[in-house]
Amino acid sequence: MPSTSAVTLFFALLAVAAQLALAALGAAALAARGWRAAARLRAAVAAGPSQALGLAFLVALVATLGSLYLSEVAGFVPCTLCWYQRAAMYPLALLLGVAALRRDLAVRPYAIALAGAGATISAYHYLLERFPAIDAGACDPDNPCTLVWVWQLHYLSVPLMAGTAFALVAALLLSAGPAADRPARPGTVASGRAGPLRRLAAAAVARPPGGLPLVRGTLVVVVVAALAAVALTGTAGSDGAAGTATDLPQTRPLRVAGEPLPVLAEAGPDPAVGRAAPELRGASFDGRPLAITRDGTPKALVFLAHWCPHCRAELPVLVRWLDNGRLPSGVRLYAVSTAVRPGLPGYPPSGWLREGGWPAPVLADDPAGSAATAFGLSGYPFFVLLDGRGRVVARASGEHTPRDLDRLLARLSPGGG
Repeated sequence: MPSTSAVTLFFALLAVAAQLALAALGAAALAARGWRAAARLRAAVAAGPSQALGLAFLVALVATLGSLYLSEVAGFVPCTLCWYQRAAMYPLALLLGVAALRRDLAVRPYAIALAGAGATISAYHYLLERFPAIDAGACDPDNPCTLVWVWQLHYLSVPLMAGTAFALVAALLLSAGPAADRPARPGTVASGRAGPLRRLAAAAVARPPGGLPLVRGTLVVVVVAALAAVALTGTAGSDGAAGTATDLPQTRPLRVAGEPLPVLAEAGPDPAVGRAAPELRGASFDGRPLAITRDGTPKALVFLAHWCPHCRAELPVLVRWLDNGRLPSGVRLYAVSTAVRPGLPGYPPSGWLREGGWPAPVLADDPAGSAATAFGLSGYPFFVLLDGRGRVVARASGEHTPRDLDRLLARLSPGGG
């Protein structure tokens, strides 16, 4: 399966193509009177209303599938404003699909109203990401709308890509000419004899008289964007970074110095708080030495198991939390990959962490799980906070929302205790 970064880059490239199409449609509308080329483009789009409906349906369908991928496959948790945009996009795809099947432009006012509402919410969401201070309280504190899950090409996030899709749908519907019954073209099946799927396919790929092969051109753009995304992410991942090669050792020898911490209990005070944590000396996946010692720097450790569903759900939350600059200044973050199980989901963990965009150093535990045992791990994911003297400030187990992470890390003094 392609990595999340490759898929999000694919959608970003499609968004760029959609923005170029928007610019072309806008220029054609503004300059149609004085510029012959613009007038011809506008007339060509208007000449094929079924093409415009088919392309608008394709745009809404791709946006719908993209949102489902991000939440159901990549594990990105939709925020409140994301759900509002979904409430506009999902029925829009259904409406446009039926309209394209029936070649019925009467859907135009309803679809434009939905697209306009969705685009407005997308614009506000994008502004919130860029300027969190303007939040008027619409966001859930446990899953804030200011959290940026995707950031591609230095300006594209999920709400901007959604807003582009809404805008392109509206522009296509506004540009389409009035519906007109046309006789069947030679070599095609009359609409009365063809089945609904065949009629929809014919409306999508046929070139109307005086019009443009819009959907065929769009399919070419989709294929080119997919190839470019795979090529670009493949190039970016071929620089020898640790974790991309499956032949890397997924466990490494580890030395533990110091008394092990007691296992974290489900309830009650943590007896490990205030105690000196063991020191770990080992290596990352690629064999580079890595040590977690009492060096005067506060540290946050997160123990992850590649096969654990809670770890797999927590990884994207942690990555986006870090991308948004929420780690307190002066705190050093480490991941500890433990409990490696070949053949289970996420194996090898080096590849899983890299594809998930994990930015911090990773210590590979040994086959016996010595690091996990030394820190009293009781579940996955497992968080341990250490002050500058190497003493335990807090431990926690299980999934954490961005707000939970803020509260947990707030207990760690950047001054090192």
